[in-house]
Amino acid sequence: MHAEHHHDRAYQVTEITENGVELSALVEERAPNGFKELSDVITRQELEEIADEYKRIGGFDVERLNNRTSLSASSPLPRASTTGPTVED
Repeated sequence: MHAEHHHDRAYQVTEITENGVELSALVEERAPNGFKELSDVITRQELEEIADEYKRIGGFDVERLNNRTSLSASSPLPRASTTGPTVED
């Protein structure tokens, strides 16, 4: 199990590094002479997509977090209703 965990982590670090290099290349391509604000180079939607990809790689995307067992709670907490509160008669 230890070797598998280290392999998974090494893969994650490699993916994160590659994505960081791609992001740097994208910024350099779009603003070869520099920039004042990152938003002048990359849209908010692109930044959100990049953040989502980093979360996915690191195992912190919403779907994975919601579907795994808790790392700290001894018993699972009930999930919140997605339909809102109900009133019983």
